Amino acid sequence: MEYNFPSYQDLFKVTKRRLNGLKGHASKRTGKLTDQDAFMFMIIGNINLRFNTICMLLESNNYDGIFVLQRSIFELQIAFEAYMKAHKKEEFLKLYSKKSNFETVNKWQKLIKRSNEDQADIFTQEDQEKIKDWKSNIIEDLDIPNNRDRMKLWYELATNKSVKELSYEYLSALDYFISYDEPSNWVHPQRLEENIDIDFNNTLNLDYMIMLVGMLRRDIRWIIEDMTKIAKHVGLAQSDLLYKHLENLVLFDKKLLEIAMDINRNKEENKDI
Repeated sequence: MEYNFPSYQDLFKVTKRRLNGLKGHASKRTGKLTDQDAFMFMIIGNINLRFNTICMLLESNNYDGIFVLQRSIFELQIAFEAYMKAHKKEEFLKLYSKKSNFETVNKWQKLIKRSNEDQADIFTQEDQEKIKDWKSNIIEDLDIPNNRDRMKLWYELATNKSVKELSYEYLSALDYFISYDEPSNWVHPQRLEENIDIDFNNTLNLDYMIMLVGMLRRDIRWIIEDMTKIAKHVGLAQSDLLYKHLENLVLFDKKLLEIAMDINRNKEENKDI
């Protein structure tokens, strides 16, 4: 059965406008947009963007890839929560940049190592030396002696906590299960039979549909809460435009709740079939 998921397109555009308004307020408060605030807006902007991508897929009755996108939204939300609570946000920024550099050079060096083993001659000796020196400098700058620890995510390094620990601290065990643990089975090819039918059409059973709507409702709640936190952070005491937009996001959530109720009714009707 197909469900008429509400369009997020207009709300997506208005969310961007409201975020730009908050960004302008942040700039006026400090004279310019600080790197710390710019990073905060970058996280919420990516959450809004990926949620819109999910909604566009649903509008066309396409469920493929949604659980993968949801896991990335969850990681962004965990990063946002940890970042907003951080007293030294500049340390988060430094680790984000250093970890990004490390991931780049580490992947290049793995490719070089394998190409040498295969005698592919993809890289010159000069290229190899440059990347080796580059990695050495980056590791020194990252200042994490344990190679296993270097593989952790930047916000895990910044907080010295795992994704699970951060999830339980800032969200809940149910959030972790619905938006990270179970979606991991879709990131990795462990739910193949749940994604297509015997005719190779995209499908999703009612149990996963219920979970999907639960994910969406969490996403919209996070966007509302994140924008509220940002407004408080930048010192915006009152904004009719923002308040009205948050109300519209709540109405969007109510539409999702109606779909969840429809799915539950269908599940009850079909359980004895």
